[in-house]
Amino acid sequence: MPRPEAKIFWKEGQPYSAQYEDVYFSTDSGIDETEYVFIRHNQLEQRFRALEQRQFTIVETGFGTGLNFLCAWALWDKTAPKHARL
Repeated sequence: MPRPEAKIFWKEGQPYSAQYEDVYFSTDSGIDETEYVFIRHNQLEQRFRALEQRQFTIVETGFGTGLNFLCAWALWDKTAPKHARL
């Protein structure tokens, strides 16, 4: 069975999905949206700092532009114990 492919177009400087006729994230600030919706509401900073296991796994059903991943990775690099892995 063929895997669906995301076709990203650029519309007025924003990544845009023609299939859904929508932008991938906020037109004001995608990073602010990621910080508020993904990082804060999943309490990632607190969870990274308090991590006792050797690894932390994030499972997301869609990768999109990768912005959630990149912001989570940057936060991980700043806050997680050095022995742990994401």
